[in-house]
Amino acid sequence: MGREMAVELDKLKSRKLSTRSDSVLMVEGRKLEAFYMLGSTLDTESVWPQLLSQKVIEMTSEELLNVIYDRKRAADGLAALEKRVQQAIDDEFAAKK
Repeated sequence: MGREMAVELDKLKSRKLSTRSDSVLMVEGRKLEAFYMLGSTLDTESVWPQLLSQKVIEMTSEELLNVIYDRKRAADGLAALEKRVQQAIDDEFAAKK
């Protein structure tokens, strides 16, 4: 997907962080640079099943958006994400026992 397409998709306001950091640097006047500075920390493909990995990515996106839009403080968002991911992991591996 080219840069032009990424810019057009961002106009749809999907409320998810884009993987193309060059196309969206601000949302509703809020800078997003900090969310892209560390790169991806979710290298889960070799460790977790694909469905679990997708769930974790969705949860992460939801909690980051809650923080970005001031629905949660950063510490509360992180705590909620940790709890949700742990529950998803427990559910995934409990089903395999």
